[in-house]
Amino acid sequence: MKRMNMNRRHFIKTLGLGLAALPAIKCGRLLAADATPARPNILIIFTDDQGYADLACFGNKKNKTPRMDKLAGEGARYTSFYAQHVCGPSRSALLTGRYPIRSKGWGMPASEITFAELIKKTGYQTACIGKWDVSNRKPIIARMPNAQGFDYYFGTL
Repeated sequence: MKRMNMNRRHFIKTLGLGLAALPAIKCGRLLAADATPARPNILIIFTDDQGYADLACFGNKKNKTPRMDKLAGEGARYTSFYAQHVCGPSRSALLTGRYPIRSKGWGMPASEITFAELIKKTGYQTACIGKWDVSNRKPIIARMPNAQGFDYYFGTL
């Protein structure tokens, strides 16, 4: 598989175009009536406290990261991005596409539409595993993963 270098704007545009094409595929115009569309699995790995050059695939000669290098070689590799020094706003940006600076502390309003809510509408099953950290570290039901488009959640606030 060809590796793609993609920035945030290109990713959101590509995701939007892909989601827009799904109804046409489901109508059978592009597939036989009995065929089901082959959807790619989407896996996003979000790490805290990781620098740009901490992985070998980004040039680090000291750290050995063969699994991450393989994922980077077979999937999309992001080389142009805005870095936020606090994890909560970064998570909000990842989930919604909005700028991290719009977050107030660790909060993400329940009214925000997440990518999980969007892809769930097209038939994807969604899961969030790990630290949520966008509900001000409080169990506010309307702002928890299961209310923000995730079918399954296992992790901490």
